[in-house]
Amino acid sequence: MNPTEPTTDIPVRYIKLGPGGAWAARCISEGVLEYSAVAIPADLVADPDLDRVTGYYVDLGRPKAVARHSANQLNAFVTLPTTGIWITFHDGFLWWTHGAESVELVAKVEGDGADGAGEYGPPHGFLRRRTLGGWHKASLAGDLLGVSSLSTRLTRVAGYQRTICNIAEADYLLRRIRGERELLADRAIAARVAMEEVAGDMIAALHWADFETLVDLILARSGWNRVSALGGTQKDADMIVEQSVTGETALVQVKSAASQQVLDRYVDLHDRTSAHDRLIFACHSAKGRLYADARDDVILWDRQGLAQAAIKNGLIDWLTTRVG
Repeated sequence: MNPTEPTTDIPVRYIKLGPGGAWAARCISEGVLEYSAVAIPADLVADPDLDRVTGYYVDLGRPKAVARHSANQLNAFVTLPTTGIWITFHDGFLWWTHGAESVELVAKVEGDGADGAGEYGPPHGFLRRRTLGGWHKASLAGDLLGVSSLSTRLTRVAGYQRTICNIAEADYLLRRIRGERELLADRAIAARVAMEEVAGDMIAALHWADFETLVDLILARSGWNRVSALGGTQKDADMIVEQSVTGETALVQVKSAASQQVLDRYVDLHDRTSAHDRLIFACHSAKGRLYADARDDVILWDRQGLAQAAIKNGLIDWLTTRVG
């Protein structure tokens, strides 16, 4: 089996790489897993029997319950098979990997800075597993696994105070690593696509005056305030709007139907007058494809863009009333 192809029955574990994740950057860069800041005898690494390891930690002065927990963590680090998946969180992403079979005992690594602290923090060691294929922050489908895009059901494990633990949301994790969406998400996306299509059809069915009002409402709810009368008090402008945060102004032209030639005329007008920071051109029934490539100062809303904006700004009921 390819080591980067998770199956549905493999074990998964979270690991905090160093105190507070202090070793994460180095471990990810070097393609390794590291565990423990306490030297562990080689015979316990070779045979991490839970009772023997628990006794070892008790002898170090840990309460029995804490010692047992430490023994479970050591056992997991040493025995998780190569098919298992390790995850950690670093720099805003979920990272995942497979651990190689062998476990190394490594000497304490001293920092090169003041008081033994260097680029990667304080001295560390003592157990290391190489990874198979390195650490990954993207799914098998190529989607980045940003923390903000993941369910809190999974990311809350990053708050775990110790080092290694099981993951309750293993099925969800494996789906995200494979690049698969949950059925509920698929249903939501399908519903969204259908809603955009319906919204676009409703927009195309509006009277021109209602279409102007819709664009005005979208702009207002997006932070653009109209500073001219609707319909335009200035030649070649249906309205002038101002961005409430940045103070930018925009000339707005609303057309039920338009060709590229019409759009080019308004872009040329915008360039010649230079009275406003942006041109906003809204058209729901273009005669051919409209484009304003490489123009950051030209906002072009076609039927799909208008439909998406209407949905985002809660205007579906308004549209339904107008066409109903």
